[in-house]
Amino acid sequence: MQLSPLQSRLMASLVGSCLLVLLYLSLFSPQFALASDVSPGGPRLLVDTFPRDRSDNIGTRQTPYEPEFAPFNRDIIGRAPPGITALDNNVPQQLNLEPGTTQRFVLERSVILAGSESTAALELRGEHNAEKRSSPEDTDGSLRRRAATRTVYISANTCMQPQPNADATRMEAPQLTMYVSKNPRNMMPGPGSNPDLQTWHVFTEGAVMVNVSASDDVFLAVAAPNVTGQFFEGTYNFQLAASTDDWFHSYEELADPNLIWVDSDTTSALLITRNLTDNPDPEANEATMTKQPFVMFAQNERDRSINGVRFSYCGLQNYAQIAAMKNGKFTNMVSTDVTRRGQGGRPKQQFYFSGLNASTNYLGILAANGRAGTMGSGVVGGGGRVSRATTFATKSSESDNPAGGIAAYANSATQPEVIARLSST
Repeated sequence: MQLSPLQSRLMASLVGSCLLVLLYLSLFSPQFALASDVSPGGPRLLVDTFPRDRSDNIGTRQTPYEPEFAPFNRDIIGRAPPGITALDNNVPQQLNLEPGTTQRFVLERSVILAGSESTAALELRGEHNAEKRSSPEDTDGSLRRRAATRTVYISANTCMQPQPNADATRMEAPQLTMYVSKNPRNMMPGPGSNPDLQTWHVFTEGAVMVNVSASDDVFLAVAAPNVTGQFFEGTYNFQLAASTDDWFHSYEELADPNLIWVDSDTTSALLITRNLTDNPDPEANEATMTKQPFVMFAQNERDRSINGVRFSYCGLQNYAQIAAMKNGKFTNMVSTDVTRRGQGGRPKQQFYFSGLNASTNYLGILAANGRAGTMGSGVVGGGGRVSRATTFATKSSESDNPAGGIAAYANSATQPEVIARLSST
């Protein structure tokens, strides 16, 4: 059969195409396999590696930002979950808290271990040599975590509390409670969380101090009791801080109050601290004379307004009848200075109170202004240290006053009666 010219060209094109297909197959030889032939150990797509949490209620989340992908930790892929306030070292957070509610915080691992150069080096070395570990103790990194552990000092003060109304004039608002969790399964500590995964600490007279050893995030909560109803009105206000150095807030429930009542008249009182330094060096003593490390609060013993906040620096500032300092300034009812009078001739700080009521018992509460008289955010101990109260009383009549009055005692460096009184203490 003879092909026409058009058919001949078509046949030639078809044969050429078949030859090209055969050449391709011989050169590249692609492998095809059924899905059932794929090895279980082969490469996989990382689809849906992280668990999904579609809950809109943060209170129901137990692991809102815990990483599941081993090569990356929380320092890289996650921060504090929404609704949780991140804390910094020695930086207080002050918030209102409605009765029956809870406020949550986290002190992250990066803050806890900040500034620890030896710890960072040890951790890095542990990561590079992870494949060389043979000890069962080191297999899970327990040695590295233990070496990185630091003490965290957690403290809080109640600055304001609900006040009793006319139906509950003799009642006091219940104290706040702090919850602490170091367990990543309980990032939301509080009244409704698993008690086995947290500790709780009720405030004492408006203050709480807790210390924990930590190598990872520490989760905190402050909860207010539900006091809404017929007996109390208002909200709580508190200040919380965490530190790797020392307590930001502190109080001394049993220690010596370090305050001596010198004398009183009908409207005034003079109180003095013990020696501010025991250093015999004259230059050190002279340097101490320029510092005023303490403030003082006074309260009529029958007045209950400071009940519940006696160990809280900010609480005393808000509720004490007489505060030596308000908003960083000394009030006109209190004057203070540093004197060498008394035993040993060492520096002491004295407080002169005026405008008091006659024949009245008072509580005097000494408080330290952080370290070296410095207060505020970023200062170690910047929340103040409160001592237990010292009692003193004013006299009932002017006839009980010594010659010159107590004001002369406070203002005279040579008054023999003062020196005699202080020398006997």
